[in-house]
Amino acid sequence: MNAEMKKRKIQPGVLSNTVGIICNIALFLIKTVLAYLSGSVAVLSDAFNNLSDCLSNIISLFGYRISSRPADREHPFGHGRVEYLVSLVTEGIIFLLAYELLRESVHRIISPAPVSVSAPVLIGLIFSIIVKIGMYIFNTRLASEDESMLLKTTAQDSRNDALTTSAALISLLLMRFTSLPLDGIFGTVIAVFIFFSGCTIASQIIAGLLGRPLDAEKTREILDLIREDPQILGVHDLIIHDYGNRNRMGSAHCELDAQMSFRDAHEVIDRAEKRVRETTGIELTLHMDPKEQQDDLIREKILKAVKSVLLQADIHDLQKHPDGSWELDVLVPFGTSADAEIKEAVTRIIRQETGTDSVKVTFDRPFTGEVQ
Repeated sequence: MNAEMKKRKIQPGVLSNTVGIICNIALFLIKTVLAYLSGSVAVLSDAFNNLSDCLSNIISLFGYRISSRPADREHPFGHGRVEYLVSLVTEGIIFLLAYELLRESVHRIISPAPVSVSAPVLIGLIFSIIVKIGMYIFNTRLASEDESMLLKTTAQDSRNDALTTSAALISLLLMRFTSLPLDGIFGTVIAVFIFFSGCTIASQIIAGLLGRPLDAEKTREILDLIREDPQILGVHDLIIHDYGNRNRMGSAHCELDAQMSFRDAHEVIDRAEKRVRETTGIELTLHMDPKEQQDDLIREKILKAVKSVLLQADIHDLQKHPDGSWELDVLVPFGTSADAEIKEAVTRIIRQETGTDSVKVTFDRPFTGEVQ
């Protein structure tokens, strides 16, 4: 990774968190004063939510610095996954805050306290909502450019803050017309919302750590780039590993004419790897699979038989060996238990078409956002 690339990757995170620290400190101070003036626990809860956001921004800024470090001997794939760890720490802080807010809000329902509503309080809350909506739009745009889990988390948190402040504002307006302890009720709603929103974000972070499939749109983009060369007759077994901070690498199998020379095939593969790298930044290693053009007819018959058992299935690596035996891979989606049926159907159709009982079927699973 060169210095220019590192600089480009770290700037969005630094900018987002610097703006977040400044805005959240300002909102915390404003809302603390508003909570004192109104006596509202919902407003106070919202103020401390902004304080936790500020702490999250500080932690995230630290995480960006680490995740943008170049690869080294101990970490040959870089430090990008630090983003996920830092995001989990941030979510832990949010869960603790939600618990404290819930405890205080329930206490306010049991023991209501007077709440004062004034023009400065209402104006201050409306200003806070506008600021958070602006931060949501700002971070969403940055996240679309940088593809960072931290930026996506920050954008979602800004949206949640706008909603929770709106809830606090609504509770103050309604309390003028009822004696119900709406302050505590809305404070409870805000705390529960923060908790469940945190669970959603945490599940995405954990999925990133465990390894999730590449989304369908990016998968199609990569496949289209590989297939751009008409000499590549097919692509399968695409696998992408995500190491965070837009550091992705993977592999795929490309079908080429079996009669093509090794040198020509190597040049085709090199060009395809370069197209993917220059367009997406993904380091892709492509494997060459020979394909006999005369096998296309029997391939279509076998594929039709497989799809009659399971519509989403596909086949690849269909090979006829010198001894007359046949071998192929069948791509089967996760969540299906039709393996035995597919194997029986595939074996039967190959025996019918080739007149041989020697058939080897290997079942494959998709590792991307769609079955190729």
